[in-house]
Amino acid sequence: MAPTTPSQIEQDLQYIRTAVECRYRRGSMPMEIALLWGLLVLIGFPLADFAPGIVPIYWMIACPGGMILQYWLLARRIKRHGEQDRLALKSYVSGSVGLFVALGLSSLLVIKGVIGLKGIQEVTILLLGLFYFLIGVGAKNRTMIWLAGMWAGAYLAFLFIDRYVWTVFGVVFAVVLIGGALVERTQHATEA
Repeated sequence: MAPTTPSQIEQDLQYIRTAVECRYRRGSMPMEIALLWGLLVLIGFPLADFAPGIVPIYWMIACPGGMILQYWLLARRIKRHGEQDRLALKSYVSGSVGLFVALGLSSLLVIKGVIGLKGIQEVTILLLGLFYFLIGVGAKNRTMIWLAGMWAGAYLAFLFIDRYVWTVFGVVFAVVLIGGALVERTQHATEA
């Protein structure tokens, strides 16, 4: 075996760093997750405009069902790629669970009469914006940061527009989420 030089060690470390960074970026927005939540939102948000009575039932089923499916899809993806990064899986899913717990707890504001149904919409939008911003910053994911900006715009729109806001933002959300995942996927394919 030939002696190892500092230059060879540096090259080896750079190779490992590049591989880890590529894996991290590739995992920041899995296409399966973008499609799952894009579809759930594309169905669920317009319900608020066209069938508001169904919304709580839809989301009480879609959120836990989506979380379980998301966890299964991520676990399958990690196994398929030969990764054993349980910490990343837990971190990704824990953030979503935290959001859904916060959303569930915020419904107590309506039940206790602290705010009305219109007010809970704004609280929901603020929580969604904060969630996507924190995920985007933590994962260095531009798609999530764009979604956070979209929710900031949605918050302002909800203050001034009364009709079909949920439908418009459901469509915009799905397009940004799925489109962003496609752009990331294309960029990473050309980098590889």
